Amino acid sequence: MKTLLMIFPEGGLLEEFTGLLSSDFELIMTHSETEACQIVHDRLGEISAVVVDLELSRKAGYPIMDFLDSDRIYASIPVIAVIDHTPKEEELDCFDRGFSDLLYPPGFRRNIVKRLQNAIRAKDSFTYTEMQKMLKQLPSNIYLKDSEGRYVFCTQYWHHINHEDKYWTIRGKTDLDIRKDKENAKKAMETDKVMLATGEGTDYIIEENDDGVHEFLELVKRPVFDDEGNVTGIIALINDVTEKELLKMELEKRSKTDPLTGLLNKGAVEELISMMIGNYYKEQDHCALMMVDVDQFKSINDTYGHAVGDDVLSRIGRIINGSFRGNDVAGRIGGDEFIIFLRNINSKDAIFHLANRLKYEISKEFEKEEYAGKVSLSVGIAVYPEHGRKFEQLYESADKALYYVKKHGRGNWHIYEKPAYKAVVFDMDGTILNTIEDLLEATNYALRKHGFPEHTVEEQYYFVGNGLKNTVLRALPADTSPEIAEMVYTDMVEYYSAHSEDHTRPYEGIVEVIKKLREKGLKTAVVSNKAHFAMQTLVDKYFKGCFDETMGETEGFALKPDKAMVYEVLRRLDVPVSEAVYVGDSNVDLMTAQNAGMDCIAVSWGFRSRNVLEELGANPIIDKPEELLGFFDKAP
Repeated sequence: MKTLLMIFPEGGLLEEFTGLLSSDFELIMTHSETEACQIVHDRLGEISAVVVDLELSRKAGYPIMDFLDSDRIYASIPVIAVIDHTPKEEELDCFDRGFSDLLYPPGFRRNIVKRLQNAIRAKDSFTYTEMQKMLKQLPSNIYLKDSEGRYVFCTQYWHHINHEDKYWTIRGKTDLDIRKDKENAKKAMETDKVMLATGEGTDYIIEENDDGVHEFLELVKRPVFDDEGNVTGIIALINDVTEKELLKMELEKRSKTDPLTGLLNKGAVEELISMMIGNYYKEQDHCALMMVDVDQFKSINDTYGHAVGDDVLSRIGRIINGSFRGNDVAGRIGGDEFIIFLRNINSKDAIFHLANRLKYEISKEFEKEEYAGKVSLSVGIAVYPEHGRKFEQLYESADKALYYVKKHGRGNWHIYEKPAYKAVVFDMDGTILNTIEDLLEATNYALRKHGFPEHTVEEQYYFVGNGLKNTVLRALPADTSPEIAEMVYTDMVEYYSAHSEDHTRPYEGIVEVIKKLREKGLKTAVVSNKAHFAMQTLVDKYFKGCFDETMGETEGFALKPDKAMVYEVLRRLDVPVSEAVYVGDSNVDLMTAQNAGMDCIAVSWGFRSRNVLEELGANPIIDKPEELLGFFDKAP
């Protein structure tokens, strides 16, 4: 409801017009034009029109008009005069002073209300037209839409609009009616629909290229509300941000691109490959990672100069970029080192074909140069998931294959081959021995004794793995005092020492597999975070003659996942870490192998499921003990 400021002396006209207007307008009353001026100043946003007793205003010299004329901020407020008789000629000078209308008897309510509304609308229209003219001077395009998403006006007719008639108008049309780019038109209408429903503004950037002019436009949209808070339309600002966006794209490209070769730089290519492997590929998919090194590049630089060296690298980058499929990824990761990720490989033959093609293209590229025959590439190849399920694992495998090529003459390629292992280091709990029930009973016994809640076997799976003390700490509430925790631990160890063999048994088939590994000439060991005496007791009972070395919790050696105990048993076995493999069932085991720098075979029959192991990046994973034998066909 609009608000009228009424300036009347008491009685007569004031009472009459109050009765006529109070049902259609909010009324603010005053008997003084001086006070009226202050009200307009203080409540500018509320006042829709001023209704003034003409006789009162004329006698005072029209002070309200002088005030409204003093600042253009008041230009949108119409002033309507009221008299109680048919106006005389001299009273019509009110129009010369800027009054919008003059009301006098006889007056019917509907007629008076309509004339007031028209005066307000006419004044609004006047200022709206002035505003539109001013807005057209701005470089930005400003437009207004109605409550149905149709254009009311816009300050610029930008070239993306589809029209030729010089008398054409945007008024009443939708984005689909006027825009050449129908996809962006649909997007505009969808965002308008949401804004009209929710009353929430939005900002976004679109790319336009339909008529050959490549542009980026920023749209800032806000809802328009009426006096009751209803959304009546949309006002928006369109800014041309092409220069800013192109600069941003160029800077982003430079931050990810090697300037010499045009390939991705080290950080960008490794991040992209890691993301692809982590998000897109499963065990049934096959991809390959190529590590490429320019042979004896230092001698080319030293003999022919850095300009020639840069030219060689630039041309190699171009060949790499042109020799592979569009969905493959390539980058330069060092001075003379490149990396290529081949996606969705059907067979190893396809990898070999691409490697041979690269070798041929390099030879052909430099055959007429003074240094012909001196530029060659060594390539190491690793295959996903056979040689690793994570980028780091594939990188390490491909790097080992690259080292093999360099060691055997350079200028060729080689696919990673897993080494012939000489030793196998086993974890105990969850890998060769199912101890979970006895561990659970011992834990629950100690918890029950001290008034703590007991746990299920599923929960116990996640308590074990870092020694008995950590098992107890994980089972206790987080706010348990150290003194109470030590008492619970002592009782748990005492109970477990007496009952560690009640339910514990080797996993089916594991004893036979270990014996067959030993028959193949492999050395075997077991490393556990259990106290050494408890571990040795179990080994003697269930695995007599199965291990060359055993090691449990021992003073002076950090527990797993630290590498200390693994290194100690390998030292005793006299086997280098590169020729040994670790077998385990949990995240602790995976971390132990990683910290030790050795290969790891994960087993799914223990305390972690296959799904959990896959999420942890385990590769390979076996589901039955006999599958272990397939990894040692090359054993001595």
